Amino acid sequence: MTILIAFCGCCGAWFQSKCLLGTFLGFMVIVLLLQIIAGILGFVFRQSIRDTLKEELIDGIKSHYNNESNGLVTAWDQVQGSLHCCGVNSYKDWYKSNAWPNEDWVPASCCIVNNTISDSDYICGRNLKVELPLIKTTGCYSRIKRWLLDNLHFIGIACVVFAFVQFFSIVSSLIVICTMDYKRQYRPANGDYRSTYNRVPTL
Repeated sequence: MTILIAFCGCCGAWFQSKCLLGTFLGFMVIVLLLQIIAGILGFVFRQSIRDTLKEELIDGIKSHYNNESNGLVTAWDQVQGSLHCCGVNSYKDWYKSNAWPNEDWVPASCCIVNNTISDSDYICGRNLKVELPLIKTTGCYSRIKRWLLDNLHFIGIACVVFAFVQFFSIVSSLIVICTMDYKRQYRPANGDYRSTYNRVPTL
């Protein structure tokens, strides 16, 4: 969809086509409005979104995580390894997971790595009564929320820049559409068409 919108904008500007530029302008306005609406709804229902997100994360742990190599396993292992956390609320979220339905285990990525533990010793999650000091006990949900807050200024800058680019594209399209007929009417009489205007008749 993004490629199609960009293609309409580029072709419309190059060939001076009101139809393509109008299509591009309409798409950009719709996308901008949807982003504004999504932002408002996200702010209004932020608590419900948090609760739903937490429930979905726990459901992913309980029902869809397994010992096989898949995207969910890789994602959780990376999150727990990089943020030094385990589970959603705590390490107990992993108990009775689909990967070990009858056991109170945690995955190897919940193990605390130090100089006395090697990769081959990642069995600490299967004997929590003995190895609990070697388990990360903090839940990942609070760590993810803290990471988002710590990087909120970067996220805000990215959103502002993206919104500015969209707004600039809308204004530029309007200017080109509004001045298209004027430039055609007052184009040089000697046939010197150095600009990109009027390469093809306007649709």
